Amino acid sequence: MSDQTTNRTNCCVYGCSSRADQDKDISFHLIPKQGSRTVKIVNKLGIEEFVDIRKAWDKMLKSGKKLTNVMKVSSKHFLKNDYILPDVPCKKKTLKKNAIPSKNLPLQLPVNAYVQNRIQRKRDRYILEETPSTSNSFCQSNEENIIIEANEENPKIVEEIISGLSQPTSHLQTCKCDKS
Repeated sequence: MSDQTTNRTNCCVYGCSSRADQDKDISFHLIPKQGSRTVKIVNKLGIEEFVDIRKAWDKMLKSGKKLTNVMKVSSKHFLKNDYILPDVPCKKKTLKKNAIPSKNLPLQLPVNAYVQNRIQRKRDRYILEETPSTSNSFCQSNEENIIIEANEENPKIVEEIISGLSQPTSHLQTCKCDKS
């Protein structure tokens, strides 16, 4: 093992890949604690109101998950005037008390992959329940699959083809498949 310890701090903003061990010029700031102070913001209606700073950060970050006290946001998400003495070179930049992340932020809430998969499974289940099935299992057949597109020009032809197919494929209902 090496004598150096690696700083595994990373930015919690969705889509940001800033890491302390890769970006030495970037500083990381802890998310403010709940109830520590309030900040004045302008809401969507143009009305100024005081809100908890953590709530303001949460609204701006659009993380889609609960913020914790150990999460950090990189300096890439703050304006120059959000810092105390922004032009003075120093090792660690200090944010002003009322600073809120406002740069390089996600435009919308990220969709959790788990939630997205759950929605897709529900859609698939709904489609399966609504689709009439002649068999509970799928069997291999030597016959080709035929795709018929119904349109206004050939509805009668489609009905004739479908009625002609219903008898030759009826053996699929009793087919037993090998599970090999």
